[in-house]
Amino acid sequence: MSKLRELGLFYSFLVIGLLLSGMAMGQCPQVFDFYGNPENNPYWYSCSGSDFNFNLQSPDNWDAYTIDWGDGSTQSSGASWVSPTTITHNYVSAVDTFIVTITEINSGCI
Repeated sequence: MSKLRELGLFYSFLVIGLLLSGMAMGQCPQVFDFYGNPENNPYWYSCSGSDFNFNLQSPDNWDAYTIDWGDGSTQSSGASWVSPTTITHNYVSAVDTFIVTITEINSGCI
């Protein structure tokens, strides 16, 4: 068997394996964006420059989770998240960009 054909078979199996693993995991939970739409990669903003109370909500129920707020504060965590729970975080007055990372521990969804 030629090297090119071996490589083609390897990549075919790799792609099939990735597709099947994605199907087994299911869809990751979503959260509501700034406009109230459920999203996988939401975006929120505040241009006030003063303290900002950020209210995080999801239309989905989650298993155990952690939330890294992206501002160096202590992570939040819980055994489950039941919709329509709201988790609030206060960002102290700053004009900055923060990347919020939510991890559902059992599924590995980020």
